Amino acid sequence: MRVVSTTAADRRWRLLSLIADGAVHSGADIARHLHVSRTAVWQQVHALQALGLEIDAARGSGYRLAGGIDLLDAAGIQSMLSAEARSAVRGLSLYFETDSTNQRLVELARVDDAHAQVCLAEIQTAGRGRRGRRWLGSVGRDVALSLAWRFNAALETLAGLSLAVGVAVHRALSGLGADDGLMLKWPNDVLYRQQKLAGVLVEVHGEMGGPCLAVIGIGLNIDLPAFVRAEVQQPVTDLKSAVRAVPTRNAIVAVLLGKLVAVLREFEVHGFGALRGEWARLDAAYHREVDVHLPSGAAHGIAMGVTTDGALRLDVGGTERRLHSGEVSLRFSS
Repeated sequence: MRVVSTTAADRRWRLLSLIADGAVHSGADIARHLHVSRTAVWQQVHALQALGLEIDAARGSGYRLAGGIDLLDAAGIQSMLSAEARSAVRGLSLYFETDSTNQRLVELARVDDAHAQVCLAEIQTAGRGRRGRRWLGSVGRDVALSLAWRFNAALETLAGLSLAVGVAVHRALSGLGADDGLMLKWPNDVLYRQQKLAGVLVEVHGEMGGPCLAVIGIGLNIDLPAFVRAEVQQPVTDLKSAVRAVPTRNAIVAVLLGKLVAVLREFEVHGFGALRGEWARLDAAYHREVDVHLPSGAAHGIAMGVTTDGALRLDVGGTERRLHSGEVSLRFSS
């Protein structure tokens, strides 16, 4: 388990860790602790404010982070992992700031064995959703997690993997108390009362005949601030709206990893077929009129569930079309 940072990010992270408790800290005390000038402290405070953090600065008293912040901690996550996840996870890298947690694991795989490596970040500057869309988050108020997993099988056997991951996320969030109104939307969204709560992005690398490496990215909204909600071009929600008491982010990550490892091991043996029934019970679009947007155009029909390989069954005027993950996005038309 390790913490990774650049010099600039490290300075911001160290400052944020000092004021994370929400108490007032004098500029002199912060400067002494960080071994920098008070001017440097002021500059770093402004850098954190630019990230959307509400840091109050008052002459003569110091700096206070309104409400405090729940920062990720690699050792804390490790201590809360289930026995199965602890035995499976081979490494965990935690960045204060990086472009994309998925990309970090893709690059690791080019030089080393990335299997069962986890990557987390407080800030993603180029976090991605499906079809290249940017994943928007905020410091301390979401989870950006990626896990690399090697499959000793051909690429085509991984059909339905993103749906299987959705089942794992649903199991985790249900265990945290977000059950009523929690559904899955094909191919990669977790909804709470028809608003997006979490998203999945799976990138597969390897030879057609195998083996191959899946890099699984999960983005989960925990406590979305208003400025992020305003930027997102779809209805979104957060875990705070779905549960009575939000656990610590470290606890949330530990539960997610535990459920994800269990589902991946089940998927390795039985494929998506074994999880299809569970996914179907959670299908937010089943028997609903939907629009499906394809790179080549759009299709309109009735969603009829998914196949054993994770394809969407769409009834278009009495004719069934099967649409596969990675080619479409789905929007409710009503």
